[in-house]
Amino acid sequence: MESKVLGTFTGEEWDAKWRDIYNQMLSTKESAQEVAERLKELAFLLGFDGWLINIEVDLDEGQIPNLKEFVSHLTHTMQSSVPGSLVIWYDSVTIKGHLCYQDQLNDKNKPFFDICDGIFLNYNWLELSHLLSLSAS
Repeated sequence: MESKVLGTFTGEEWDAKWRDIYNQMLSTKESAQEVAERLKELAFLLGFDGWLINIEVDLDEGQIPNLKEFVSHLTHTMQSSVPGSLVIWYDSVTIKGHLCYQDQLNDKNKPFFDICDGIFLNYNWLELSHLLSLSAS
């Protein structure tokens, strides 16, 4: 099995500047796509095989369509530029924009899972959560 090196795109609630960054990034479909394009370029230049997307900030529900556009566009542009690339969603923000770890794949995070290459579940999952995730996939 070939090892992959992923960059991490992350911003957390404790650092207030990330709220402003995400507000700007998710203000339009085009701005979301532009950030995805820049991450693709970074991955190519730095030799990354993809990205782990870890957004740990509460978002407005109205920003979710542009967040989904960002994840989808990043996944597609990476696959066309870096064959075999991976874009992984971290179990953080739900489809309603809440920072709320699910510890399993479910209807609150599956829409992100469906538009990228996989999900990295938060670390508090239990065996039952693992089985529920498997059935949801």
